[in-house]
Amino acid sequence: MRKRLDRRIQRLARRQNNVVSRSELRDIGVSDWMIHYRLERLHWQQLHRGVYLLGAAAPTLDQQIVAARKAAGTRECMAADDCAAYLWDLDGVPTPKHVTLVVGPKSEPAPKGVTIHRTGRVTVRQFRRGIPVTTIEETLLSLAASDLTMNQLERAVESALLQKHTNEFQMWRFIAKNSRPGVRGIVRLRRVMTARPNGRPARSVLEIFAMRLVRRAGVPLPVRNYEIADVDGWQAELDLVWIELMKAIEVDGKAFHSTATQTRRDRKRQLRAEALGWSFLRLTWDDVVNHPEATIARIRGLLFGVVAA
Repeated sequence: MRKRLDRRIQRLARRQNNVVSRSELRDIGVSDWMIHYRLERLHWQQLHRGVYLLGAAAPTLDQQIVAARKAAGTRECMAADDCAAYLWDLDGVPTPKHVTLVVGPKSEPAPKGVTIHRTGRVTVRQFRRGIPVTTIEETLLSLAASDLTMNQLERAVESALLQKHTNEFQMWRFIAKNSRPGVRGIVRLRRVMTARPNGRPARSVLEIFAMRLVRRAGVPLPVRNYEIADVDGWQAELDLVWIELMKAIEVDGKAFHSTATQTRRDRKRQLRAEALGWSFLRLTWDDVVNHPEATIARIRGLLFGVVAA
């Protein structure tokens, strides 16, 4: 009998990140005495009133979100704001310090340590790691309305596009639908989308930083991550490209350009592109972050052939 009950508890827990509620335990035959006994022996932990984590390890953020949803006492409940950004794996957003939920009108009072946004209706359309979450567009809008810097917001948007959680058409349709007075964050989100260059999403933080210097240089915007090829079928993707001028900027981040092998490969790739008529400016993290004014002058020099003194 005891082993059968343990197996039922394990099956229940596996489906929901090892987080269970008192009502769920009662439904499978677990008594209040057994719950109390396992809490006293530190086999389980109480995360909220009537919500327990099986095991003695500290709860992960996923488990905290699941527990907060159960404590809210309603199925009309989704992870929101920076918690949603965490579940969507967006770059540039700090790890949440507490759980934020969007809930329907019939939820319980906010559990301790949980921020709740109430709304008239909650329609769950998206799941991440089995957890209901606000759509990627709604998540980005909430980030735009938060205290994130424009740089962090840009990184989050590029991350969402790079991971194909959304696309430019869906983003602009969402912005058009929500462009009305009183919608917080929509102006900042539109500004980020308007400032994006043509081409594919940024693949690194350094690309985003380099693009900011291009804007500051006052030059025409390049195309990002543009593919070139020669008659032999060789292909390469260049980071920032002015197609008509056959000029390009390559950013050399530590992640993909730091080893001797990677450096040799980059050099061969550049020589082959130069044979096609392309001119290059290679920028490192030090160039972009620590010497922005000198780098802006080099960008102007690449395009106009004159480097500012």
